[in-house]
Amino acid sequence: MEKELKALLDECLQCKNPTCLEGCLANNNIKEFIRLCKENKIQDAFNVLSKTTTLPSICSLVCPSEKQCQGHCIKNKINKPVNIPFIEHYIATNSKEIIPDNLLNKKEKIAIIGSGPAGLACAEILAKNGYNVDIYDQYDIPGGILTYGIPEFVLNKKIVNEKINYLKKLKINFLMNLKLGKDFSIDDLLNKYDAIFLAIGACINKKLNVPNENLKNIVDANYFLEKMSKHDFKEFNDLENIAVIGGGNTAIDAALSAKKYLNSNVSIVYRRSEKEMPARIKEINKAKNEQINFLFLTSPISFIGKDKVNYMECVKNQLVLDGNNRPKPVEIENSNFKIKTDLVIKAISFEIDTSVLGNILCYPWSGIIVNENMQTSIPKIFAGGDCTLGPSLVVIAMKQGMNAAYNIIKYLS
Repeated sequence: MEKELKALLDECLQCKNPTCLEGCLANNNIKEFIRLCKENKIQDAFNVLSKTTTLPSICSLVCPSEKQCQGHCIKNKINKPVNIPFIEHYIATNSKEIIPDNLLNKKEKIAIIGSGPAGLACAEILAKNGYNVDIYDQYDIPGGILTYGIPEFVLNKKIVNEKINYLKKLKINFLMNLKLGKDFSIDDLLNKYDAIFLAIGACINKKLNVPNENLKNIVDANYFLEKMSKHDFKEFNDLENIAVIGGGNTAIDAALSAKKYLNSNVSIVYRRSEKEMPARIKEINKAKNEQINFLFLTSPISFIGKDKVNYMECVKNQLVLDGNNRPKPVEIENSNFKIKTDLVIKAISFEIDTSVLGNILCYPWSGIIVNENMQTSIPKIFAGGDCTLGPSLVVIAMKQGMNAAYNIIKYLS
């Protein structure tokens, strides 16, 4: 066993009441998989993990563990927490995923729309239970946000590819380059499948609703990250100054990608203070180390340019507690200033494309309405992940996909 891993394992106190479990959104049995790993029973540790997660090799890299499992580790009160993600990743990448014997032994067929974490998790559980699963996706490579939204330097695409290859061995059929609402409809699926799971994510960037937002070189973060993932840089050549609007992980990913691939001066513009930033602390620090400039308590109010953006006019904010006791940014009068920028990347928030959903009922904010069984207003159709919750974490989308699979099995049986 590696020396570094053994040292980490020895740090775990094997608490009688492990508080790390309280912080794990996947409900992983952390105490048990660490105990088994300590005994060098790596495959047994992986089997424990597999009861609660389908993406341990991925979640161990992208989860905000400093707020979750590590953040709840009792050793925070002593010196530093156990490096749980490192141990989980080691187990996941040094174990074998089993191919069950009962593949395709059920007659029912299920369609899954979207191959992000929710869709992949749902497909895996259904396939392992003998169901025939087709995954539809608009892109040419499966993985959704795992492939196109999270940069390579955060999540090695080899890990994602290994997961996709395993799912193919489970006889899951990937139907790529097919877009819901363009190449097929909800009604088409209803006539062909016994159940449907919508995992279409939240991919439409909300508008800022400020003047001249339609100028060239003002792009959505999802679009920008997709281009970066494909190393398609021709649209973004010779950009000296880039501004990223937002404070979440997507904003940080876009800023780091711009710095790495375009070698530009990059600024992140966020309307609240650093304390309120939802991005991972580790990623914020990484951005600072890469000399990315942060403009906190700052909001854009207009874009300036003829054909394409040249400047962004901003105002400074102060935080005032709202009715929910949440710091609300309020503009400071006469605090206007301009930022020179050749490209603006919007990473503020994302919505669901409801135009493709036919008669499925949605909330006013665009999320798909589901009941406690994750069924939509059409009982044969289930939904989960960002398209029901709004933009969230990979681990939450994955758990939604797993739960949807178990509810689909209950529905079909």
